[in-house]
Amino acid sequence: MNSLVVSVAGLKTVAEIPMGHFLSLVNVNFERNYLTEIKRSNFPRPAPELENIDLNRNQISFIPEDLFTDMPKLKSLDISINQISVPPEQTFKPVFTSLDRLIVIGLPFTCDCRLVWIIPQWKEKVIDASGMARVVTCREPPNLAGRPVPDLKAEDLTC
Repeated sequence: MNSLVVSVAGLKTVAEIPMGHFLSLVNVNFERNYLTEIKRSNFPRPAPELENIDLNRNQISFIPEDLFTDMPKLKSLDISINQISVPPEQTFKPVFTSLDRLIVIGLPFTCDCRLVWIIPQWKEKVIDASGMARVVTCREPPNLAGRPVPDLKAEDLTC
């Protein structure tokens, strides 16, 4: 089996995936559910072949620091339309160089110093629907609310 698709299923939680099973997974899709959290144990460990994870249209507000460890081939990650306000640098560090695209449409971004790490690579790696109806903008702080994230510079982001 190389794909696990559980979308539009009304899921509120995802069971832990037994170690050693599903090592050949290439695609995992949990889109359009009611997930409020995602854990490393919800994926095989290691996940040597995993290339695509789709978590869009859930209610996830936090991504744990170890979520993407042991996923050396991860190329595409969709976290759109969730409650994640700042994609944490430590969480994405293990996979950011291998990622071809990080899809963040509709996230309620807090544009502060915690976002500085991603700005230099935004135009190259991040899919934010620029030029379309849903440009990703800052929700917070008030002085940056409504500003398009791709237009920000590191010096705009303070804590």
